[in-house]
Amino acid sequence: MHVCWKTLAAALCAGLTITAVNSANAAENTAEIAFSSQRDFTEISLVIRDTYNANPDSIALEVTLSQDAQQRMTAASSAALEQDLTLVIDGKAVSTSHVQNVVDTPQLRITMSKQATMELLPALLGVNAGANLQSAPVAADPPPPAPASEDDMNGAPAKEDTYRRK
Repeated sequence: MHVCWKTLAAALCAGLTITAVNSANAAENTAEIAFSSQRDFTEISLVIRDTYNANPDSIALEVTLSQDAQQRMTAASSAALEQDLTLVIDGKAVSTSHVQNVVDTPQLRITMSKQATMELLPALLGVNAGANLQSAPVAADPPPPAPASEDDMNGAPAKEDTYRRK
């Protein structure tokens, strides 16, 4: 675990408390910011187990935002001061946070449930979640057998190939 992430996480926690909640429980006036993992994240890490995590059923997604995404996050957190802000990644609402300060750093640590992480993982990996194994490339068919010789068709014993050893 990188020390800089722990330091950054402590600073972010002071400004932005990340709490995963169901979107059904979120307030109607919750602001929202949407990210695309392929366009908006320049670095992605998953922290599956962390000694300092009080909730063993959660996973931390550590991301570095692109410059454009960082500017959008700064604007969204500024507009949502003292309100809830829902983070949407690849079309999935992953967490809702109460914004206490403007977030103007490119690094984010987003705590999510294991279920939300498993649903989001194919998109984070750049894999089409709807694809199945049948759509995977299939090996070419083997070449057809060589035509049988006239001796083979008449029941004559097959000729054996001989190899010389040196």
